[in-house]
Amino acid sequence: MGMSTFLAPSLIERSRTPELMDQPGLPRTQLLSALTGLARVHLVSGTPAQIWKEIRNWAARTDTQTLRVLDIACGGGAVLRNLAKRAEREGFQFSGLGLDINPRAVNFANQHAKYAGLLRYKVGDALSDIPGGFNVVICTLFLHHLHEGEAQNVMHRMMNATQGLLVVHDLSRSTLGYLLASVGTRLLSRAHIVHTDGVSSVRGAFTKSEFAKLAAAADLQNFSLRSVWPCRICLCWEKRSVDAVVLSGAA
Repeated sequence: MGMSTFLAPSLIERSRTPELMDQPGLPRTQLLSALTGLARVHLVSGTPAQIWKEIRNWAARTDTQTLRVLDIACGGGAVLRNLAKRAEREGFQFSGLGLDINPRAVNFANQHAKYAGLLRYKVGDALSDIPGGFNVVICTLFLHHLHEGEAQNVMHRMMNATQGLLVVHDLSRSTLGYLLASVGTRLLSRAHIVHTDGVSSVRGAFTKSEFAKLAAAADLQNFSLRSVWPCRICLCWEKRSVDAVVLSGAA
């Protein structure tokens, strides 16, 4: 009771603070430790499995066997690697590109890419340049880093970039989410950066209603938005216009 009362006032509105992992002078060993810890958090929280479920359902509806996936703000590349593994296991033709503004994160991702020729990662700024040519665009745990206008801009760019499906997976600002981040990051990682940035991320996250307003302002129509465990939000949008290009057989 006392802890919830203490935390709740600070979560009524977003509170954005610079996260340690985004600092340019961060020592390499600390960055690598943080990226490894985040990969573990992703896996245990079920993020790749949830995103894969959305992709697989969309592929079944559209009779798509070839998946060309763009991962915006990919970090160390853990989500894209996991998706490639799942796609291979289920018989899909898969290729993926991860985009991140941090050169050292991109280097880490390329060094750990287990699917040579299928996955690649490059440096890029989602605020100014999102490439096209993909039938699936995903974005995980990134929008809470941005101002409202920036988040709206990125969502609009991702909508224009995909030829089929857009999946955005992010934190939801809540007291329970804050407590889970406080405890979970300590159980899953020894990295101080992960512990600190985990709770900072929740304080900077959007609520479900705020997220819906951003999506509407970004011109996404007929999107679905639902709460998923653990205290996260999943937005899905499909391009359904008559000129939509679904790459079901192209290489």
